[in-house]
This record gives sequence, structure tokens and C-alpha cells, in this order.
Amino acid sequence: MEEKEMLFQKYVAVLLLITTSLTNIFHNINVTATTRTSITKQSAITQTIRITMEHEEKITCFFESPVTANTLAASQIKSYLKDGKNYLLLPSYATLASVRFNLETTNETAAFWNGTSIQQGKPIEVNPGEHILRINEKQYPIIIQQSEHIGAMFITTDDDLDYIHSNKNNRTTGKMSLLTETGLVEYDDTLTQVKTRGNTTFYNAKKPYQIKLSQPASLLGMGQAKTWILLANAYDESAIRNKLVYDLAKKAGLMYTPNGNWVDLYINGEYRGNYLLSEKVEIAKNRIDIASLEKANEKANPGTDLSALPAFGSMEGQPGKSKGVLIPTEPSDITGGYLLEVDVL
Repeated sequence: MEEKEMLFQKYVAVLLLITTSLTNIFHNINVTATTRTSITKQSAITQTIRITMEHEEKITCFFESPVTANTLAASQIKSYLKDGKNYLLLPSYATLASVRFNLETTNETAAFWNGTSIQQGKPIEVNPGEHILRINEKQYPIIIQQSEHIGAMFITTDDDLDYIHSNKNNRTTGKMSLLTETGLVEYDDTLTQVKTRGNTTFYNAKKPYQIKLSQPASLLGMGQAKTWILLANAYDESAIRNKLVYDLAKKAGLMYTPNGNWVDLYINGEYRGNYLLSEKVEIAKNRIDIASLEKANEKANPGTDLSALPAFGSMEGQPGKSKGVLIPTEPSDITGGYLLEVDVL
């Protein structure tokens, strides 16, 4: 009887955890239609919506804030055009109480925001939702959306993003700024690596990424490390499955379960979507804390570029095949640790 009661209590605990996790998750990924008022960090900072007019048929909107402008990965947030409407997707920390208007055009223009005449450098009323900008007699719909309770990551790459997307082996360097939902800067430094990752997920339009910091850092409360993963959750429309499994595994006491937190990802000024910033599954002090044979191999073979050694076997990962490289000098202790990856079809 006691065993049944204990089992029932475990089931109840799991159900409560799932309910709590789902509530927190949907609260976190909610896109608001009202301006956040709890953020005081930027309440006195002037922010600007800058609009460039390439020709009469096309405009581009930029949201400029001193917080993003002063960080290394300084990127104005750029709008994108879809179905004739300009979408401007803003992070949680942005406050819209004091937004100024700046129109860049070579022609004499009369500009109206939601029917009200506006002047260069003057404040305009901005709220999440759809707005109509009229320049002379041409109307341009602008839709402003804003996240809630999510950090924002800004990455600028030293090579074009198309180059990184074309091959998983292509990588570049860059800069990254990570801000909390209230606008506090958690990381603001260079990146020694930006690359795509994944197997099937690599071929999705919304690609996952791996980044490597110049120095180990703790991001959004997770353990210090250099290498971090940005999961796209491209095949999960709810965007919660990976996070939910991580949380359940940690509550169940599974060792070395990765931590993860959502961020709005901007690369080179363009919004890439909601991503799960996650710890990488790797051998490291704050990750999987076991002995590293890679370090032991490097120590036993000083001056040898182990990554350049010729491979044997099948490098395609075919069933029943093996692959590897022959190490010139093996370490004295090869008992572990070993980190195995199993692909589940």
C-alpha cells in the first residue's frame, strides 16, 4: 500500500510540475499588446524610430536605443517586409514612452503618424500594434510587436550570414551582447566562433547555432562556460518541448541535464526569432564533469594537431560502421571519461 501511495505522489508531483512549467512557459513567450511599465532602467532614455526611404515604394524602419548602441554588438533593430507591411519586433526591455521620429529622405515630405502630423526629432506615440505612416500621399503600414519577460541576444558576425548558413563547417567570428528582460547587460564581448549546428534541423530555414565566447561567462544564471547552443525549436510550434524536458529531467534528478532559457535573437540587426539559449552537452567543469580524454591526448602528443590526423572507417555515421583517428601516442590512462552520442531515428 505504501508503494502505491508513493507512486501516486510521484505522479501528482510530475503533473504539478508539468502544469507549473507550462504556465511559466506560456507566460514567458507571450507577445504583449501593451507597453511594459515595470522597467525603469530606460524610462528616461530617448529612443528613436528611424525610417529610411529608398524610393517611393519602399521604406525600412530601425529602432535605435542607447542600450544597444553602446554595446559591442551594436545593431539597430531592423524591420522586415511581409505582405506589404513593415514588422518591427522589439525586445522586452524596450520602453516606448519616449520615442522620437527621424525620417531620412532627399525629398521634401509631409509625414503623418496615425493621421497626426509629425516633425523630425519630435516624440511620437508608439504602442505595440498596427500603425499607419503616411508620407505625402503614400501610406505604409508598420506593425510593432514586443516580447515579455525574455532576454535579448544581439550578434554581429564578421562574415555574411549566408556564408555561415551554406555549410555546417563554415564558421566566423563576431561580437555578442546579451541583455536581460530589464535591459541589464549580462555579456558584452567578442565571439571566437559563430556556426550553425544540427543534423535534420540544419536544413530548416530557422537554423540552430553554436557560439563560443572569448572568455567563460555565466549567461542568464547558468554555469560559466565558453561554448553555448542556440536551439531554434523549428519543428516545435509551441517552442516549449526542449525546455519542458530539461526542467522535468532536472526535477527527476538526472545528472548533467542542460539548463536553458529563452532569448529573442537578433543577428546583424535582424530578428531571427525565439531561441532557447542552452548549455552544450560537453565535458567541462560546469557541464559533464568527467575526465577529458581530449586533454589527455593533447598532453601526450605535444605539438601535434590532432584535428588534422587522417581518419579511418566510415565518417558518414552509417549503422554498423565505426570511425575514428589513430593517435600517435596514447595517454597512460584511457579508462575515461567517454561521452557517447546516440542518434535516434
